[in-house]
Amino acid sequence: MEAIELFKRVIELNPKDYEANFEIATLFELSEHKHSLVYYENGIKILESEIDERKKKRIDNKEIHEEDIISPDLYNNIGVLRFEVGKVLEAFDSFEKALKNSNLLLNLK
Repeated sequence: MEAIELFKRVIELNPKDYEANFEIATLFELSEHKHSLVYYENGIKILESEIDERKKKRIDNKEIHEEDIISPDLYNNIGVLRFEVGKVLEAFDSFEKALKNSNLLLNLK
C-alpha cells in the first residue's frame, strides 16, 4: 500500500510522530493484526512519553487535563488486537486502561 509507505517515511523523518504510527496501525487493522499492534504500541509509547513531558513542565502537574488522557478508543483497539493474536492478559490490561480513561474523561465534564 502506498499510504503505508508514505507514513513510514513520515516516521523516518520524525520518529516521535505517534499519529503516523496510529495511521499505519489503522491501515493494517483488518488484515495484519500483528503489524497493526506493533504500530499502535509504538504510537502509545510515544504519546505517553509526550504527555509525561507536558506534565513535568506544568506548574499544576497533579491536575488532570483532557489532553493528558489517551483516547479510550486507542486502548480498546489495542485490546481487541491483543486478544486476536492470543495475548489475552495484555488485552484485559488494555481494556482496563480504556475503562479508566473513559471514567477520567467523564469526570472532567
